Amino acid sequence: MSNNQTTEVAKQTATQAAKKPQATIESLLTGERFAARLKSLLPTYLPPKTFVQIVCTQLRKTPKLAKCDPASFFARLQECAETGLAPNGRHAYLVPFENRKQGTVECQLLIGYKGLSMLAKRYGEVTNIYCELWCEADELRNDTGEIHHIINYAAPRNEETMLGVVCVVTFKDGTKQGTVVQKSEINAIRDRAQSYRQAKAYGKDCPWMTDYGEMAKKTAFRRVCKWLDLSPEFELAVEKDDADYINADFTDVPAQSAVKQVLSKPAPKQIAAKPEPKPEPKPEEQPAEEEFVEKEPIPESVF
Repeated sequence: MSNNQTTEVAKQTATQAAKKPQATIESLLTGERFAARLKSLLPTYLPPKTFVQIVCTQLRKTPKLAKCDPASFFARLQECAETGLAPNGRHAYLVPFENRKQGTVECQLLIGYKGLSMLAKRYGEVTNIYCELWCEADELRNDTGEIHHIINYAAPRNEETMLGVVCVVTFKDGTKQGTVVQKSEINAIRDRAQSYRQAKAYGKDCPWMTDYGEMAKKTAFRRVCKWLDLSPEFELAVEKDDADYINADFTDVPAQSAVKQVLSKPAPKQIAAKPEPKPEPKPEEQPAEEEFVEKEPIPESVF
């Protein structure tokens, strides 16, 4: 083959490659491979078809989600499926955010109060969860350890009149566990949230801005959860939600090139000062070595 013929073939190949449609989030979402992956992850009460329809609805409501890095987007969907939560804007939120250092749009998962409470009731020993805003006109008292909250519905109930959140959990044996979280404590937690810091810096919306009451309730419920013995699904949801409160610069989030790399990467930790070296213990004081347990391999990419 002559040089001219070789050049012509190369041009035709490049033209065909350029015309070949690129895989988009929408096409991957409705693909058979992703459907099969969902079937192996989702609980029976959340069929894969319903899950995909919910995600498509969120894509229409928030068009910027379609611009997210596909690996980042599908990693968040896999986390939703593992916890059994639908990203419907009530149980869980899919939030796009710009990584300006990398020049990409990445997807962040936020767990909602209703999602955590649903998991607690479905898998735990919880029969009832009372979680309401405590406002200025309400009556609140503690009688020998039991919290009594009387709501005054005639008075305004909003963020301006809110003093805090009351959360009381009732267990199957009739016992209760409750807490009251002040508004100042809730706002301090909000201000450490990565999603809120980024939204405030770039003038965007996030659940802390659009659904402040629900996020405040979640904050109080998470505090009560420290006394609860709940399911692995619930613990996984709390772990995913914890990632939003990492005290790190959100502009330093690395690019996400593959789903399995995203899931295997440990959460960034705040760098602390290196401690002074301690003297080595005597041989008889050496602690026993922990048994190494090999972790299960990370699932293959949905692509």
